[in-house]
Amino acid sequence: MKHLTTTTNATYREINFPALLVGLLCVQPLFVLVFKSWSSGILILAGFTCLIALVISKSQRIDVHETVSMDWSFRIFLLSFSLPFILISFSGFLSNKFNLSTLDSPARFLIAIPIFLLARQVKLDVVKILILGLTLGLILTLVDQEFFPSEHPWSASRMSNQFADPLSFGYISLTFALVSLASLFHEKSQPFWLMILKGTACCVGFYLSVMTESRTGWFAIPLVLIFLLYIKRKNLTFRSQAFALIFIAIASVVAYSTIEKINSRMNAGVDEFTGYSFQGVAPDTSIGMRITFLRIAYDMVSKRPLTGYGNTQITKPDVPNIVRTYASPYTIAFALSSGFHNEIITNAVQYGLLVAAASLLLFMAPLGIYWQSLKKSSYQKQHAAVVGIVFTLTFFVSSFSTEVFGLKYTTSLYALITALLCAATTRNNSEAS
Repeated sequence: MKHLTTTTNATYREINFPALLVGLLCVQPLFVLVFKSWSSGILILAGFTCLIALVISKSQRIDVHETVSMDWSFRIFLLSFSLPFILISFSGFLSNKFNLSTLDSPARFLIAIPIFLLARQVKLDVVKILILGLTLGLILTLVDQEFFPSEHPWSASRMSNQFADPLSFGYISLTFALVSLASLFHEKSQPFWLMILKGTACCVGFYLSVMTESRTGWFAIPLVLIFLLYIKRKNLTFRSQAFALIFIAIASVVAYSTIEKINSRMNAGVDEFTGYSFQGVAPDTSIGMRITFLRIAYDMVSKRPLTGYGNTQITKPDVPNIVRTYASPYTIAFALSSGFHNEIITNAVQYGLLVAAASLLLFMAPLGIYWQSLKKSSYQKQHAAVVGIVFTLTFFVSSFSTEVFGLKYTTSLYALITALLCAATTRNNSEAS
């Protein structure tokens, strides 16, 4: 019997679950913008594989690496990844509009929890693998767009594909670009070929974002640059910091002046914002409709702050009469069928303020975990924290103008990468191999 237990334990260790996690992490960003179900498939495969590994390790009493401490970061992660599923279910029962399809997106955060639990217990430098996957993913996306373009339901002038609308395509590309830049800027020692790869991927990501003609997430660029300067402030002289700020300002002016798509989209945004009127029916422009969405949401949430109206794409609710005095029928129909183009606002309307707060926690909890890790002595934890802040911050800014968790593949992408980065910054073991 003892021999059988020893054999089982040895077999378990030979599976090499850290290597399996490496593969799952590395391949998800590769084709997230190429194949429709790729991102979701990898998350589900990773989640259930990690769950099986945890069950086996517990049943055989195998210590994967060491005992996991139940500190505040551990608890806040589990809370943030569990609350959306619980509260949306509760809201559905309260409003008598429960529908299993509404749990599709929040369930993906539950699937990511075993990934977080196992990744905390193994020696794995997830950041280096993540960066490699992100950089190669951007290059493969560019190759796919240039050599294998496919027809899509959006404007022919906007880069996208059949399953990724220009907004999602744009902010994911931008997120990968900024993460590549952050790693290039922060990592102490890296081979020259990797520096070239990161720099190339950063340029490719910006290019893909601009070609979508979507402004979603663009405001994250100055925030990320300021953050990177802040974390390096002790290593930079005042002259170096001033030079960096001047260079960023000049580069921004040059990009605005020379790149027609940036120039036209920025000018259009300013014109639409300044031309918005609160008198009568508001204009149906891109910025104008987003402002009107906020007004509609305020009037709707005021009527049902706790239960919401359910998934408005499935069942169209009656809007308050006052809404029709300032919103056109087209804008009202668009908001109800396609969402309010804001992650928090959409959840507040559909499921109530508690679910909106839970959606906000999905951003704030990881950011808090990463920020705390910046103070730790481990360089790998600091690197993971920097990458995590840039990744989450860009998603968060993008959520102001589109629903980032309303699509299966975007939710799967965020859930898996956040689970791994949070695990990398909260584990108690020494430097990963």
